[in-house]
Amino acid sequence: MPSASSFRAPRDQPIEKVLDRYSEIFNPRPLLERLFTSGQVLIDLYPDVLEILFSTTGVQQQSGDRQHADGSCLHDLDYVHASSGDVPWSVEEASAAQPAAAADELDVFLFNLLVLCHTRVLDIFEKLLSHAALCAKLSLAHPSGKEPPRANVPELRVGSFVASASSSSTMQAVLLGHIASVLKTRSQQLSRKLSETLGGNENDDKISRVVRLQCEVLEESAGDRVKPLQEVKDRLNDLGLPI
Repeated sequence: MPSASSFRAPRDQPIEKVLDRYSEIFNPRPLLERLFTSGQVLIDLYPDVLEILFSTTGVQQQSGDRQHADGSCLHDLDYVHASSGDVPWSVEEASAAQPAAAADELDVFLFNLLVLCHTRVLDIFEKLLSHAALCAKLSLAHPSGKEPPRANVPELRVGSFVASASSSSTMQAVLLGHIASVLKTRSQQLSRKLSETLGGNENDDKISRVVRLQCEVLEESAGDRVKPLQEVKDRLNDLGLPI
């Protein structure tokens, strides 16, 4: 979704032409449809991903290469390096003698993928809010004495039911706020489970510090999006710009 700042138009151009050009460049229908779908898919995937990341089975699978209780695995076989300096053959071998960090029990790649998807949805939320602000500016610039243009909100369909324009905008605004609120809760669940897995931060290695910071930033960003999305309709109404 392009940002509102990418839209350029001369100030002296008639407002009707500006709005027509804006509607041509930024078609809200496919954008909102994809946003609703992506947000709901992410909400539905979150519990399964958290289960994979933090379940006992997942932890055992992730750390299984380091654990050989009976000592009979060939990984535990001692040998003498042929090269001088006793240089290890791999990163895994080099770290084998080191105490296992808590983050080693976490599938960091899956964790990063989850954070990336969530952050992308939050980025689209932020851009959507910037578009709402730009639409408010354009509408307020409309000449006095004329009826201000209404927001071009796509219709909302549920089966054979088609909501009216005013009802559709209200329902979609509520749905956006709901998705943002649920994703905020999901980010809090991720932070809590990560803290339980990593424990205290006094002995954190670099990876542990990175994932903690990623989680902290994600939770803060998710929280920052909720209130503006829940209040966007009221704020536009307060400006005399009904949607």
